[in-house]
Amino acid sequence: MGEKEEKFEFNFSEESDGTKRLLEYLPVLNSIVNSSSTFIIDEIERSIHPLIVKKLISKFSGDELTQGQLIFTTHESNLLDQEIFRPDEIWFAEKNIIGATSLYSLSDFKEHNTIDIRKGYLSGRYGAIPFLGNLNDLNWHKFKMRRSNIYQAG
Repeated sequence: MGEKEEKFEFNFSEESDGTKRLLEYLPVLNSIVNSSSTFIIDEIERSIHPLIVKKLISKFSGDELTQGQLIFTTHESNLLDQEIFRPDEIWFAEKNIIGATSLYSLSDFKEHNTIDIRKGYLSGRYGAIPFLGNLNDLNWHKFKMRRSNIYQAG
């Protein structure tokens, strides 16, 4: 509704990516609540506001009537919250120097349930932090944008 309580209709194609993504989740969320289905979603936070994702996840995690299971990957550190998840429900993925990925659980660290795991994760306490290298070595100043939108060495 607008400021004057006017109604506006949008075609689905005019909706934001986040709204489209949420609407696409509806059948999945319904199945999780009402059946013993398990769904896997890659990057659950993609195009959706972090507070909306956290509220949805909190709802399913804390609802004893939910019958199914949701397994998801995320880069959203705000979901690293022990009020939402048990330590054995949080898993980290870390690549080694040759690109092989290791998976391990927060429960491996034996953290107290009052520890701010989000802060610990972002500071590198649990690993699984991307290796950025030295960004100064990228030599961005040597590249110029051409009108063809193709990057070429200057």
